[in-house]
Amino acid sequence: FVFNKMFDLVESLDDAFDILDLIIRENLIINLRAIGQIFKLAKSETKALETFELLRKKGIEITIEIYNFLLKYVRNEFTIQKIIREMKVNGMPPTIYTYNCIIENKTYIESLGWKTVMEEDGIEADAITYTNIMRHCSDFTIAKKLLKVMKEKLLKPNVFTYHALIRLSDSFETGLNFLDEMILSGLMPNLYHKNSLL
Repeated sequence: FVFNKMFDLVESLDDAFDILDLIIRENLIINLRAIGQIFKLAKSETKALETFELLRKKGIEITIEIYNFLLKYVRNEFTIQKIIREMKVNGMPPTIYTYNCIIENKTYIESLGWKTVMEEDGIEADAITYTNIMRHCSDFTIAKKLLKVMKEKLLKPNVFTYHALIRLSDSFETGLNFLDEMILSGLMPNLYHKNSLL
């Protein structure tokens, strides 16, 4: 437990892997949160892929959660497809969370493509999916249509949904209306929401 907490304090991948080696040597258990911290230190696609392979070489059991950590940093479409195939072969079909990790860092058009792939895999888009797509959108009309689809599917907008809508609003008044809707739905605005109105 103490060693896992140490990952919060390190600032380099080398230091993180030194701690990981110590955990392995002491035959201790590393938790997923600690592995997530290691991937955060990777910061780039190349480093994330290297980190994934190092974890594998060090005998860390690769779970769907670890694949998801990796996919948050991979941008190359071919590499993502390869990882998805590997997941399926290893009996870990992608989940809604997996696809949301991919969509989170894609352009608007790429996000729509991955939403289609996800639906072809039999997975319905959720509020996070639509919000991620909306965050990449630069057209207020499209963002409103995405919100309408969310509401038709009874998917509750979250603070990030409203932030995207306020940011894209075509007028100050429209932004204020979304801010009011957000508050009425029980969500509390923060500084980002208020700054988006300026």
